[in-house]
Amino acid sequence: MSDFYDALIAKQEHDQAFDPNRIITKGELVEVDGAVEVTDRPSWCWVKEYSQHGGVFQAFNVTTAKLAGTPVLIAHSPKVPSLRQVLSLDFETLANYPGISGDPTMPDNFPYLPEHHGSHEWREGTYGSDPVNVYLRAFVPLRTQADSGLTVSIAPLSYHYQGARVRYAGGTLDLSSHEPGTASKARRVLVYLDKIDNTIKAIAGEIGVDNTAVPLPHPSIPASSIPSCFVRLAKDQTSFTEASDFEEARFPFGGTSPASGAGGGESDDSMSTLPCCGV
Repeated sequence: MSDFYDALIAKQEHDQAFDPNRIITKGELVEVDGAVEVTDRPSWCWVKEYSQHGGVFQAFNVTTAKLAGTPVLIAHSPKVPSLRQVLSLDFETLANYPGISGDPTMPDNFPYLPEHHGSHEWREGTYGSDPVNVYLRAFVPLRTQADSGLTVSIAPLSYHYQGARVRYAGGTLDLSSHEPGTASKARRVLVYLDKIDNTIKAIAGEIGVDNTAVPLPHPSIPASSIPSCFVRLAKDQTSFTEASDFEEARFPFGGTSPASGAGGGESDDSMSTLPCCGV
């Protein structure tokens, strides 16, 4: 960690040597009226300079994240002297920020990152400056993944069934018995959670041609089940590949799975409300 910051500080000193008459000062991004960015001025931020007057002003910023509390280096533009701009993060100051309390895995001088979850969030009617798009495969509950050979592992899940809260603890399932017995043939196998006995099961679809250009039939989703994944299985296959063999069957917010009209979602089939959380 120290080598990284030493290199960055050395680079800053090297760059400054080519512009000896340019005054570079330290400061930090601040909020004015609840926002770091200047209203109706994209790429302009409010900055507080570390100097005698400690003035707050607007600076052009296309080099750093727009987060309050971020230490930055500031200077006048060499071609437009009236323009103040953010040159870069102030890595020298960052290197001296206190460590994150209570986390023994962090170095003593691990830089403090100002709270910035809002910049990554999608909210009703708006979104942050750096929103995160999450694919369904990124959700962990009841996710099917390759294990060893033709065995898959299934992640835990908590769900409602017949008015009770039920937890599936996770496990593995061997799909080798569903391997087609004929060369150049393949099928899809549905891995699902049976809510009746809270166990993982599999149901095989019809056998088709082992050719990725030819769609394979999807097996029907049993009633009172929570579908997890459609797994592609071909004759003489010895292991599974994430990109080509797994097709999501989960539906994250309960109700009927979009893959079939005959299945249940993560909530009880008979429920008319969608639970949020228990406090």
